[in-house]
Amino acid sequence: MQPTILTYNLGAKQFQMELLCTNFHVIIRNVRTEEQSFTINSLLETNTAKPQSKSNVAVFSNEMIVFCYFSDTLLEQFLQQMRNLNIRISLKAVLTPTNSQWSSIELYKELAKEHKALNTKR
Repeated sequence: MQPTILTYNLGAKQFQMELLCTNFHVIIRNVRTEEQSFTINSLLETNTAKPQSKSNVAVFSNEMIVFCYFSDTLLEQFLQQMRNLNIRISLKAVLTPTNSQWSSIELYKELAKEHKALNTKR
């Protein structure tokens, strides 16, 4: 599988990420708001994305990226280049067998919870 990044709500940073992905020969896919209920796996499969459930689930507007099919070396190099270019995105995930079955919304909620826990002063 070719390294791919799913991006969410990046605004002006989307263009920076697209340029970076071009340099690294990484596919970039901007996930639209109406696709946030789709499983991560289905977003990675061309033309087969389907919602996880038919219920109206609240969408999110925060920035998030998901690294898919990256080797450890490529991920390390890509993240270093993001730091060098001052591209800051708080919520980042790597595709796993578990989260590949989650909707983007479920993944977002989990990442937001972890981010809050890590950044809460005790």
